[in-house]
Amino acid sequence: MHLYHQVPFKLINFLDYATKLILMQKIGGGYIFIHRLLLEHFSSLQVCSKPKKAESFYSDLGTYLTKIKNCKEQNKVWLWGIIGVVITLIITVAITNYSNLKKYHPDTPSSLNELANLYKSQGKDNEAEALYKRSIEINENEFGKDHPVVAISLNNLANLYYSQEKYEKAEPLYKRSLMIRGTKLEKNHPDLVTARNNLAELYKSQGKYEEAEHLLKINLELVETQFFKNSIESAKYLIKLGRLYWSQKKYKKADSFFNRIIEIYVKKFGNEHTEVAYLLNELALLYKSIERYDEAEQLLKRSLEIYGKAHENSNVAIIFKNLGSLYKSKKEYKKAEHFYKRCIRIQEKEIGKENPSLIESINDFAELFEAQGKYDEAELLYKRFFKLKYKEYLNVINRFKKNYSSQETKTIVLIVRVVEKSQADSIGIQKGDIIMSYLGTKLNTAEELLEIVKSSTNNKQKQIKVMIVRNGEKEIEFNVKPGSIGIQIDTVYLFMF
Repeated sequence: MHLYHQVPFKLINFLDYATKLILMQKIGGGYIFIHRLLLEHFSSLQVCSKPKKAESFYSDLGTYLTKIKNCKEQNKVWLWGIIGVVITLIITVAITNYSNLKKYHPDTPSSLNELANLYKSQGKDNEAEALYKRSIEINENEFGKDHPVVAISLNNLANLYYSQEKYEKAEPLYKRSLMIRGTKLEKNHPDLVTARNNLAELYKSQGKYEEAEHLLKINLELVETQFFKNSIESAKYLIKLGRLYWSQKKYKKADSFFNRIIEIYVKKFGNEHTEVAYLLNELALLYKSIERYDEAEQLLKRSLEIYGKAHENSNVAIIFKNLGSLYKSKKEYKKAEHFYKRCIRIQEKEIGKENPSLIESINDFAELFEAQGKYDEAELLYKRFFKLKYKEYLNVINRFKKNYSSQETKTIVLIVRVVEKSQADSIGIQKGDIIMSYLGTKLNTAEELLEIVKSSTNNKQKQIKVMIVRNGEKEIEFNVKPGSIGIQIDTVYLFMF
């Protein structure tokens, strides 16, 4: 249906509606037909770009009714119950075919965007990218390159690139989206405000703090004009600016903004609201980073009082973890140990034993034991941490240990991510590969590789040899250009497995 521009308008709503009618079932982020007969029927339909005659749809319906007639008796009641919906679906397709006289139906880009959003949520970035680009193409042909609907599609594609950390691709799209909206919409239009926010977040990620600050201040000024100076709406931008100043290590400014935000929320919701607890926790982390430990401790305890009025949940676990980290910084190790234990116990119960937040807490707890010289306790936790963090690579690591045990290798440099369409991706380097050497130098840690790559950026050699081990057993040599090749790497300690 996508290929012939017949995807239903509001695709996700359509699929959810079909799920409510027990025609489909939602599995994770996708949808499947519940009954095999429906799948076979719709897969047998030949969708064409030309309008389909009504007689053929009656024929399709007749075929479907014949299949029902030949079904086992116990299935007939259920199938007749959904026949009305099936007729509706067939008629809908017929109407879509008849109305599809133009090359680009105006609803098609919206449907493509929704389908792309679904693919993005499923991690199918390539499929999502293709649909976003198709949506841009259709909108540009239908409405012109400077229409606000084009800006929507540009923004969606930019969001995809931003999530992939492809900032150089996201930036021109965000800028163009902002330019279109800036010329076509009112200055305080929500879509234009969103465009400034998105570009500001990108600039912050790129370290372009002045550009980010400029855009956020424009939005703050507009919101304060539309509402009032200390409104909840303005607080949202004060938070963004406070975090921006924190990133720049402008701690006095950040402190001032966070205190102002807390005053706004207390005035609006009262002293016991969970939003106030969240902000107190964030301000406490700021104070901890500049070694104002006593003030940080008071804020965390106050935040804990507010959250604790409900029950021990994931929010309480975060406060326990931050208190543990604070006491570790103050070298009050017994207190730190107490709070880390409570944090991990709650997280195991509330969010599961393989959740990334829990894995991070286990690592922090291990570091606490190591700081105290309790190496046996630290080793047990580190082993648990590594086995959880690198669970998908356990077979590769164990095979490597078996095949390379004679080399007395203690650490490996493991590739945990390959950037799509990067140099590494284009030559066939894969996630899970182990890098043995680079430029003839045997590697032990990720830090060593980063230093060598940095120093070889201006290397006159056109090709650099990289030796990797695949699946823990097969050595493969690659030739790469000097500089970054588009991979994320970790140092893995083999004795932990």
